[in-house]
Amino acid sequence: MAEKRVITYSEFRSWITCRQQHDWAYAQGFRPKESSRCIMIGSVVHRLIEQLYKEKWDLSTLQAKAREYLLYGKSQGWYADMTDEEYQADRAVVVAMLTGYHVHFFQTEGFQAYLPEMEFALDFGDFVLTGKIDGVVKHQGKYFLHEIKTKTMWGEDDRQMLRMDDQVSVYLLALMAKWQNPFLQGYYTVMKKPSTKPNLKKEYRVVDKNTGQLLCDESFRLKSDAQRKEKELRGTIENYNGEIVYVERIESPQEYEERLINDYINRSEFYFDRQVISRTREEIQDMIEKIRTVVSEIGVLKPYRSQGIHCGWCDFREVCMSGRESRNLALQYYFQKKETKHEELNGVEVIQANLDYIYRKAV
Repeated sequence: MAEKRVITYSEFRSWITCRQQHDWAYAQGFRPKESSRCIMIGSVVHRLIEQLYKEKWDLSTLQAKAREYLLYGKSQGWYADMTDEEYQADRAVVVAMLTGYHVHFFQTEGFQAYLPEMEFALDFGDFVLTGKIDGVVKHQGKYFLHEIKTKTMWGEDDRQMLRMDDQVSVYLLALMAKWQNPFLQGYYTVMKKPSTKPNLKKEYRVVDKNTGQLLCDESFRLKSDAQRKEKELRGTIENYNGEIVYVERIESPQEYEERLINDYINRSEFYFDRQVISRTREEIQDMIEKIRTVVSEIGVLKPYRSQGIHCGWCDFREVCMSGRESRNLALQYYFQKKETKHEELNGVEVIQANLDYIYRKAV
């Protein structure tokens, strides 16, 4: 295998998306020094869902493990680029998303088995395409690809575009080749991130005029409610010296987390979606031909910038928008170079990527 070129699915996708992005990320090996917060949330959720299926945690254990993992990450400096407020907000999002997933899917889906993070290597003759699948599940006696995505936006157009999703096609191709089964399907599970942030809470409190100490633990959204409470306190506190004050504050991390959890549970249909995905023989053949065509271009055709929706989350966006003279400085300041060589395929079964091999049992 050492003489064959190894291409990851991520590199394949990068070339299709933008050749300039590919040149910086793979030909030159630049990687951002800091990960984005979106990547942090997605990676933590994926890691904990994988452990959830392995350990079969109940809901309270999952929540505790999530908080424990995030606290450990903070102690290790993983989130050093974030303010404490950002960290607390993201922790609430992670706990709420996992809670909603547990209630909406895990408690009811009835998967008999779960095989997490399956690596694959598809031999196309003069190169090998590698990647890693989120998981494979056994349901009602059959095996299914299981892809889990955390997304900000998701709607009907996105569901329809799954018919053309290259990643789905490649992953189904890999499993079909591995098991020589042309009839495999998959589950595509989407978890939407919340658009809401910690709220500004406007409330009334009853406090001591001199010390500002709270005379009751409650806070009130309406002044009339605070007035009724004050009237009650006048009859129970000797030498009452209180007053009603108006306070504006950002809701606490605990309040934000509780609000998100309730929203994920009460509006689960808004936040979660699971689609069954499949491919025909013709679609798999098209994917095989597309992979061969794209890989034949990499390193041969010149790079250029491709403008599109992907620019919104591209690591190199600011570099790309800079002038020629400042690009190299930006790359040196915000990025670091890493080896672009891929590890040898030790322990990964290399499988032929052709329809005759996949459909041998069906013919």
